[in-house]
Amino acid sequence: MAKTKTSAKRDFNWLRFEETVASHCSKVIQAAMNQYSDELFYAAAFHEFYAEECQLITLPCLALNTEEELDRDEDFRWSSADWYWTDLPWQNSEVQQLFTALNTEANRLDSDHWQSVYDSMMRSMVQIAKKLTSDLKQRKSTTGDFGVFVFADEHPDEIKILQQCMTKAQFKRRFPDLHMQLEEETAIASGSVEQKYKSYRENLYRHQDKLRSMGEAAVPLLLDCLSDPEQGCVAADLLGELSLRQDRIIKALRKQAIKPGHVRFHETTALMLLGDVDFVIKLAEKSDYRDVAVEGIKNSYSCAADNCCVPLPLDYEPIERLLKIKSCQRLVRQSYSSGGNCVIALPSREIGVESLDAAINGTKSKHRIIREHAVGCLGNRSLGKAAGKLAMPAIVSLFNDRCFNVRRLAILSLSYWKKAATPYIPQLKKLCRDPDLREWAKYCLSEI
Repeated sequence: MAKTKTSAKRDFNWLRFEETVASHCSKVIQAAMNQYSDELFYAAAFHEFYAEECQLITLPCLALNTEEELDRDEDFRWSSADWYWTDLPWQNSEVQQLFTALNTEANRLDSDHWQSVYDSMMRSMVQIAKKLTSDLKQRKSTTGDFGVFVFADEHPDEIKILQQCMTKAQFKRRFPDLHMQLEEETAIASGSVEQKYKSYRENLYRHQDKLRSMGEAAVPLLLDCLSDPEQGCVAADLLGELSLRQDRIIKALRKQAIKPGHVRFHETTALMLLGDVDFVIKLAEKSDYRDVAVEGIKNSYSCAADNCCVPLPLDYEPIERLLKIKSCQRLVRQSYSSGGNCVIALPSREIGVESLDAAINGTKSKHRIIREHAVGCLGNRSLGKAAGKLAMPAIVSLFNDRCFNVRRLAILSLSYWKKAATPYIPQLKKLCRDPDLREWAKYCLSEI
């Protein structure tokens, strides 16, 4: 790991990155300040970060706001998406070239290298924010507490990243709620087992990572919360993700799944993750439980499986059994939009090499929804080069699938393999002559 991080720093000029981004951001912020010189600017922030592991790191947006804008609603003070300026035009050609180089470096090696580059970028964004704060806080149009921040929503360390943009005292003053949350977490970590359990029980969702890391020790607490109308769904999710196939867990989940008036699918999903397939299939045959049973089975093919403490091998037998039940077929085939104009019936998930053979075999299934799901699973460059040599031929074999959506998803999956997909350029060029697939094929070629 250390060697990978060193190579990331050696091959990409982070100093130039920080200086260039800071320079262009400073210019656009000052331009806005000059335009509205009669207002007081209290904050700017990098936000709307987006990245796909081993695929893409995008440019964040730059937001800016004034005290005068807050006259409308003080609740928006730290909600950058609701500020007056949400996307200042700092991303010129020079910055775009830098981010292209950054993506090239990130995708040069394996997933560990990609992560080290992404982590380095986040550290650089913090340094850029601190430099901008120092350069701009002396302007007459800024408040005495002006600051530039990094709002890395959905990042596992988003609070710590934000905290690094300022001193501890400034963080406590500006973000008292977040400061209190960190203080509570510190107190919980140093408290007794009883105190920890009490705190965890009050908010399972906030502490789900800690509960997941506790393993079997978390089971009694989660079983106790399973019937809680507000936290039961989180308890069920965690029981499934712990991957502990114990009778007491299965029994409790079954009881909750068939509880009169109960309409949640979290229990049936958890049961599927724990291998209780026969029970959930039987529930699907009953009209009273059909919806939640089918939803639970379909969810077991989604990202819910990615969170399991023990990797869950891909297995299409349960969905094949479900498709044999006539009364379930409509619900199973019911599709939803996955973004990018793609409509699929099974939510996608990431697989490991242990599921590679199952996914490849899935591309040969007679069922369209399985072929769609399988080809989506194979579009994962983090599987590695050796897996790619097996996955890409299976993907390309679906270029001639009888279903248009499968063909389109196959092209999209191949694009995720980047330069490794170079041998298939002739097939893609041929697809460029297909009016229905032309745009997808061109996009794939642009990614290779």
